Amino acid sequence: MMTPRERVLAVLRQKTPDRLPREIKLTPPLEEAFETRTGKPAAQMPEHFHLDVREVYFRPPAQNNDFSAYYPEGLPPMPNPAGWEVGEWASVRSPAPCSTSSTSSIPCASWRRWKN
Repeated sequence: MMTPRERVLAVLRQKTPDRLPREIKLTPPLEEAFETRTGKPAAQMPEHFHLDVREVYFRPPAQNNDFSAYYPEGLPPMPNPAGWEVGEWASVRSPAPCSTSSTSSIPCASWRRWKN
């Protein structure tokens, strides 16, 4: 049995691990549901689900840069709802309707699971 570190390193080195490394990201309401159902704090989720991947964050800059020359009306709003770390998956759309003339390299069947 591999440790989480050995498992992740094996995948990064294109070797075969004993199982695929696992990771999970939950929205705040789902974290609350986890805490309610298990009685454990969300910080214990990696141990509860035997997750292999941990996140590392950088310290934010001490001073924000002045972008007013590029955005005279202010920076645009963040595209993700408050409390969400990533929202890119929700914005995936099929580049063209499935047809024989589609230039997408992804088969049409793969796009059908995404709702426009």
